[in-house]
Amino acid sequence: MPTFFSRKYMRKVPGRTEQIVGALALAVAVMLLLVFLLTSGLYTDTVEAVGPLQWIKDQVGISDAPLFEAQHLEPPAPPRAYRVAEAILPTLPAPWTLDKVEVHQVSAGQDDFTQFLQSHGARYVYQGQYGHETAKFQARVVEAIDPAKASEICEARRPADARPLPVGRDGWQSADRVGFWAGRYYTELSTEEAAEVSGLQNLARAMVSGQLVYGPTPAVAGELDVEGVPTAAEETPLLVGRARFVEIPGGDLLAPVRIERYAEDLYEKINGKEGMFRAYHIVDLRFGQYLEQSSRQAYDVYIYDMAEPANALGIFMRERPSTADALDIGRSGYRSGGSAYFWKGPYYINILAPSGGADEAFVISLRIAEAIAETIADDGQPFWAEAVLPEEHRTSNTFRYAATSALGYEYLQEMFMADYEEDGQFYQMFILKADSAEHARDLFEQYVESTQHYDEVLKREATEGGETMVGDSMGFFTTAFYRDEYFGGVSECEDVELAEARAAMLRDRLAPGEKK
Repeated sequence: MPTFFSRKYMRKVPGRTEQIVGALALAVAVMLLLVFLLTSGLYTDTVEAVGPLQWIKDQVGISDAPLFEAQHLEPPAPPRAYRVAEAILPTLPAPWTLDKVEVHQVSAGQDDFTQFLQSHGARYVYQGQYGHETAKFQARVVEAIDPAKASEICEARRPADARPLPVGRDGWQSADRVGFWAGRYYTELSTEEAAEVSGLQNLARAMVSGQLVYGPTPAVAGELDVEGVPTAAEETPLLVGRARFVEIPGGDLLAPVRIERYAEDLYEKINGKEGMFRAYHIVDLRFGQYLEQSSRQAYDVYIYDMAEPANALGIFMRERPSTADALDIGRSGYRSGGSAYFWKGPYYINILAPSGGADEAFVISLRIAEAIAETIADDGQPFWAEAVLPEEHRTSNTFRYAATSALGYEYLQEMFMADYEEDGQFYQMFILKADSAEHARDLFEQYVESTQHYDEVLKREATEGGETMVGDSMGFFTTAFYRDEYFGGVSECEDVELAEARAAMLRDRLAPGEKK
């Protein structure tokens, strides 16, 4: 049987057509090989050295120009460290400027400061250069592995001659530096201008407003994990009296099966109100839903940890409508439709009822509120300012607290206020306790300067333990004073004599032996 190779027709010379097709195929293959060698980068040096080859590459190579340009696309997100830097080194209103931002990862073999940070468990250092009129300020924010380490760094960096500064946690101030810690971050500010102490204070207060002021007390610092939450509830006192989502007696209400926690990502849950809560130093938000079985309706519960009772009072009063019905729960509460709101201890609680059937829904909201309130520890002691601000002529439900930017000025922090009505005249009293008499005097000087800039100073005189001034803002009068470590006064009053008289009364209530 003849084999394939013995067949005569397979041994014939190819015809002319076959020869032409074969030659063309071979030429195309050689051309593709040459194009590959020219454009692949394997012989870049040779191609660039030979002009004709470079010309051929330019003609047949892939163009560097894009085939099309995309429009209206978001740029890629920056790395996580730079996103943190943008959040923690804020851009401040004019005349402040943020001239430079740098991010450094803490590693071995760097300068002494970085080696010190590494020994204390630091991860990153975020540096910013701030300018304010003629002065320059350097800001360094250190990210530690947990709040306990941030506290250690703050204490180690505190100079021997530093005095306390009421900013963040364990804030301190020396002649040219300010330091504090908040959450797992330690912040240190410095300047070469010896006269810019107030600028350092203002910058520190502006920066802490964007940080979460939480962390351990020294007694339980070793019991916390990286989120600042106790690792063993039965071994640490921090969970005693902590607000919790508890089971409701009766069995018709199911407690949340999934609890969401928001801290640095608070904007994901309350984006429109995040700035307001940050101004009161919120620690975190826990969210859960109670389910009413018969109607299959959900009740949204927001537990805001505000770190301190004063902050809880402040945000509660900030959100409370003036016409809301008072609710006897926690330290204070109110009702809105079928929903219930209250504060107790360091917590501000919202129970939001579903729409419709307000009275029936409120009964359930109230049950949830009472159950959660029972889990919160609160000694019930009044704030010191409640005894200082007189009760006579005070409008009900107006005692409040501003953690930051009180009276609209960023340098006024931790201020208590209340509204008053007297013979048809309305006014506001305010008081804060600074960390020292020197600090109170600095606040008074800044307030006088602000009044001169925006309004008119009518009078300034020495008074017992300090000074007093009277200002006029388009017919509304303010009388402000400092006495020892207190700064206070009367504002928004249309009667200048009444403003001066009530400020004098408030000042006299701060006499030695009567301070609270």
